[in-house]
Amino acid sequence: MSISLAVVEDDVAMCDTIALHLKHSATIHLAGIYHNAEDALADIVRCNPEVLLMDIYLPGMDGVECTRRIKLLLPEVKILIFTGNERDERVFESMLVGASGYVEKSFGFHGIMSALQYLACGGVPMPKSVADKICDYIKTINDNAQKENIFTKQERNILEYLSKNYTYKEISEKLNVSIPTVSVHSHNIYTKLHVHSREEAIKKLASKKL
Repeated sequence: MSISLAVVEDDVAMCDTIALHLKHSATIHLAGIYHNAEDALADIVRCNPEVLLMDIYLPGMDGVECTRRIKLLLPEVKILIFTGNERDERVFESMLVGASGYVEKSFGFHGIMSALQYLACGGVPMPKSVADKICDYIKTINDNAQKENIFTKQERNILEYLSKNYTYKEISEKLNVSIPTVSVHSHNIYTKLHVHSREEAIKKLASKKL
């Protein structure tokens, strides 16, 4: 089965290397290459990739904001952050707005492709330092939600999965409820918090001083 891949990277030589290696690949189809966020946003719906390789540092709009906007346009796309340092705060920020994993440029072509295939198959390629930070963040969100005491048990369950970037379909399977039920509970969560998206809900709960 072939994976449809798009790349957002301003390093032309890097893009050429990826394109060259994938030219005869039977497992990864290169659907599009964009050298800035603005071009990616203008064309990503048409391109409709399954997986997106996203550099954080781009000219103009950065990769974090581009990730956030693309997830609004294509909620199902899996985005792999592509940069040089796992300790970069923007790696963590990108996970909060919808990225599904991280790979370092230093891993080389084969390491990057392995991470993409792992991600496409449902894995979460991520260094322990980033994973630990996300777990701590999610615990803070859940603790704050319980202290708020404004959510039902089912809403708290759904909020936990929303904060982990699960899709409505994945949440419905985890909780054994219908997708419309997940949608209704999610809407109730947003209404109670006076927000309009999961990203706004997570940020609002995390910022509360309880």
